Amino acid sequence: MSLGGVELDFEERSFNFSMEQSAILPHDTSVQPASTLTASLNAASTLPIVGVMGGEFFQEVNAEMYPLKNGSFNALAVVLVDQV
Repeated sequence: MSLGGVELDFEERSFNFSMEQSAILPHDTSVQPASTLTASLNAASTLPIVGVMGGEFFQEVNAEMYPLKNGSFNALAVVLVDQV
């Protein structure tokens, strides 16, 4: 799982981006403990903020984890749009 956040400054044509990823989680029926992902942005920002969350699938080969090449099952969604 991945979480990203960005502050967008359209007038200056600049941005501040922050991202955090979780560890690779097993694909089985075991219950996973709750986890927290944080995108560290300026708390006092007056700029528009966009947050995205994604999931990526991996394949284990010889005890190494590799991302799937075609990416057709990966997902990314906009989960927050904040205009102050």
